[in-house]
Amino acid sequence: MDIPQLAAEVAKFLAPFLPYLILGTEAAAKEAGKRFGKAAWEKAAELWGRLKPKVEEKPSAREAIEKAARKPQDKRVLGNLEVELEEIFEQDISFAQSIRAGDYSVVIGGDMVGSKAAVGPNAQAAEQIFNTTIYEAKPTEPGDDLTQVYLRHLAQDCEKLPLGFIHRDFQENEGKVLLHDIYTDLDVKPPIKDKEYQKRRNEEEFAEVFLEREHRVPVLEALTLPNKQRIVLLGDAGSDKTTCVHYLAAALAELRQNTKTHSPLPEALTRHFPIRLILREVASAHIPPNARDGNVDVIWKALRGDLTKRLGADQAAGFFPVFQKRVQSEPCLIMFDGLDEVPEAEERRACLLKSIELFCAALPAESIVLVTARPYAYDNPQWRLQNFETMELLSFSAKQVERFIARFYRAIGPVKGWDEQTWENRGASLHHEVEAQEYLQKLAERPLLLTLIASVDVSGGKLPEDRADLYEETVGLLSQRWQRRIETHTTDGELLADENVRKALSADPKKLRDALNSLAYNVHERQGREPDKKPNAPADIRKEDILGAFAMILTDVHPGLLLDYLEKRAGLLIGRGDGAYAFPHRSFQEYLAACHLADQSETAKRLQAVLESDPEWWREVVLLGIAKIQRGGLGNAVNAVNALVPCAPEELDTEITQLHWHTTALAGQALLEMRLPQKSGDVFYTTIIKRVAKWLAQLLEGSHLTPRERAEAGNTLAKLGDPRFDESRWQLPKEPLLGFVHISAGEFLMGTKKQDIKGLLEKFGGQEDWYKPEVPQHKLHLPDFYMARHPVTVAQFKEFVRDSKYEPANEASLRGVPNHPVRYVTWFDALEYCKWLNEKLKEIAPAQKAEYETEENFWQGIGSGKLIVTLPSEAEWEKAARGTLPSPAGRGGGGEGRIFPWGDEITPEHANYADTNLNTTSAVGAFPKGESPYGLQDMSGNVWEWTRSIYKPYKYDPKDGRENLEEDGESPRVLRGGAFDHYVWLVRCASRLRNDPHDELDFIGFRVVVVSHFS
Repeated sequence: MDIPQLAAEVAKFLAPFLPYLILGTEAAAKEAGKRFGKAAWEKAAELWGRLKPKVEEKPSAREAIEKAARKPQDKRVLGNLEVELEEIFEQDISFAQSIRAGDYSVVIGGDMVGSKAAVGPNAQAAEQIFNTTIYEAKPTEPGDDLTQVYLRHLAQDCEKLPLGFIHRDFQENEGKVLLHDIYTDLDVKPPIKDKEYQKRRNEEEFAEVFLEREHRVPVLEALTLPNKQRIVLLGDAGSDKTTCVHYLAAALAELRQNTKTHSPLPEALTRHFPIRLILREVASAHIPPNARDGNVDVIWKALRGDLTKRLGADQAAGFFPVFQKRVQSEPCLIMFDGLDEVPEAEERRACLLKSIELFCAALPAESIVLVTARPYAYDNPQWRLQNFETMELLSFSAKQVERFIARFYRAIGPVKGWDEQTWENRGASLHHEVEAQEYLQKLAERPLLLTLIASVDVSGGKLPEDRADLYEETVGLLSQRWQRRIETHTTDGELLADENVRKALSADPKKLRDALNSLAYNVHERQGREPDKKPNAPADIRKEDILGAFAMILTDVHPGLLLDYLEKRAGLLIGRGDGAYAFPHRSFQEYLAACHLADQSETAKRLQAVLESDPEWWREVVLLGIAKIQRGGLGNAVNAVNALVPCAPEELDTEITQLHWHTTALAGQALLEMRLPQKSGDVFYTTIIKRVAKWLAQLLEGSHLTPRERAEAGNTLAKLGDPRFDESRWQLPKEPLLGFVHISAGEFLMGTKKQDIKGLLEKFGGQEDWYKPEVPQHKLHLPDFYMARHPVTVAQFKEFVRDSKYEPANEASLRGVPNHPVRYVTWFDALEYCKWLNEKLKEIAPAQKAEYETEENFWQGIGSGKLIVTLPSEAEWEKAARGTLPSPAGRGGGGEGRIFPWGDEITPEHANYADTNLNTTSAVGAFPKGESPYGLQDMSGNVWEWTRSIYKPYKYDPKDGRENLEEDGESPRVLRGGAFDHYVWLVRCASRLRNDPHDELDFIGFRVVVVSHFS
């Protein structure tokens, strides 16, 4: 039994009733009966009557109940109640089992019609019962019968869980395991948008915005946030984008059928009518080749086509006007699935985007439109939908992994014939294995792979070593179904006696597998040559391709039987209608194609050849091919990577091209997937790692590939070991001044002109109050100082904590990617780092040899104590970002003060900010086009940076106490630079923000400066 789940369900069921239950009066009971319905109230009262004695024995439980009665809609209070109920149930399992077995559900009918209904642990809830509502019946309207047929078909389509392709036991009982049985809600981290900034009229309220977004937000909850009616949901393959769409569609369809829904939904969503379209089908059926522009009829025709598929042509024709009126007048949740699968060729994607925009413009304000896409397909600004906000799916958290496994085994247990204790033990055992093995943790973060892991485990397979191993185990389970021979029976238990089946079952499994691999490779290669290839979808496979692949093996088997057997009994293919088939998931197609390449002679050369033909298309195949080679020995896989990157960048005798950079990124990922950095002692392995790391560092420094690809390469570089930083010098840059850059004395322009605010608002947005603190613009003269090229990284901060034994305010500051800016640091944490680094530099200063005068002055100043390491003042920060008058070394104009460190225009190539769409930090130095006139990196975006300055109005006067480090510690300190999820107007050189120095937020870091000693 899942005790936490039971506690959560009971708490949610009881919460709205508690104010009346606690009163315990006849009047309260009468009022509750009116509000919720008599049947619902009686069930709640019955449940409370059983729980009350247990609660009264536990003071903390009594307190939790009382708080929940006062605030029945407060999720924090409800969470506390769940904890207390969980403890009660754990102390008395038999009591918990009796509660689980109880029927605390109600059905709309009788005295429930027209009233709010509540349902409990075995069903769903009412009115504003956090997660669910029962849809209230409406008077019969024209087309209601056909509406119900449409909804029934939609629910049935989306509730299907195709686990049958994993194991025969699942296929024969497929209808018994549905999506809602195992679905685990996904999380997103929605970016803070301009309108949300504008709600906060002053800086004191600003941090509240970010405290709100510190936590993961369930995607179902995110869909109900204010001003989030147009959303693009981004997620990689296997992240469950489509599963989320199916869950929403099925749940809403069930509600609209006035039936008990098994799928909890936020109350705000339950008013919406569900519609789902697959965009690949929309584009192919309703957008002609070389269409010049999109129009709203494209979507209406697609909707009519969807109705025709579900109702038939005659019924759909009569029903469509009623359906169209509903869409135009009622709140709907319209889901467009798979934007990335729509081909770019022949203007189809562009036409589709325009059609969606025009369609959305005419919808009711309450309607929600959800579009799903792969991140890479949405990176290009020309493929983005206007007025849509993006939310990117996060990987499963540890808690979500645990819950998924528990739900999976609870659903599968009865299919396998296990009792409750068995499936609970099996689930707990798998969860323990996943927690204990880091590589399994990484695999389990992706919902698809976790599903495969659980399926393999349920079926008695060996847990995988890596992705390739996981796919091999899964394909192995499928292939074993060829070997059931005489033991193969019908669903009625009768022996299959057809001679064709016997021949198919008797075929050599090695030859069958080779044929399957060859089929996958051929269709993948053909799909890659198509102008309208679908980057995230498995290829459509013609039956002629299948018959050709198996013709030499199954010469006497009837073609129809072979196709039927592959699809329906082996689960190796999925029928798409009209004689077209596909592999169950794109990743299976890629893995089987990789197996084909791995089985050929000179595999490394073949992998290199396909990669050269189209690096993006063949990337996953090559990665999986290298992993497949590793099954024959780690050295073989390393040799394959060595063939891809045979020399260092400076040793290459040809011009470096984009292909080299794509190959570099892939090689780094391959080394990580084979866990080579963890293998120590082999000189050749170390040489390969260092060589690939060198390429990756140059990829970042040269601004190659897209921002997202550079960000991913930066993460790979961190895990391989970033050669830009010196392990022996506290992870500081390998430079003569350890990353400090000389900023010469002179004047610069600080702040913003009042008369410029109107133009800045028109160009960048925001609110006038946010520009006013930058006024007036004024000249300021500063002496020489030295600013760090990068913000302090996680690796550098960890060196400080390790060496000094300092305890930072938030341990999350130590858990980031090593070459990313440190986050979650308070102003005091930053200052302590400065003091520590100052002492470290003083220790080594006497031994440093200087080549230039600035280097000599630096080390002599540090050694003598005339120069110290500290946080920059906001004046020093802005000068280092903006440049002096005139600009240093003639770099750009400086007469009026540049808007950004590089100039007056910005693109995602310049900085990691909201429009870059990474939604997290990136490796320092990954945006070299955004460097300041002095060559400083990440001055705009990535993280806000603490300064030593107390927030005071301009003009800036360093002598008015604003740079006092000994102040009481409560005055707000200034932050500069903007962060990864901030809009453009906050990443300007002049933008300033003030925060409590105790704040420890995920967008705040710092960099350091060396300046003349001050008191």
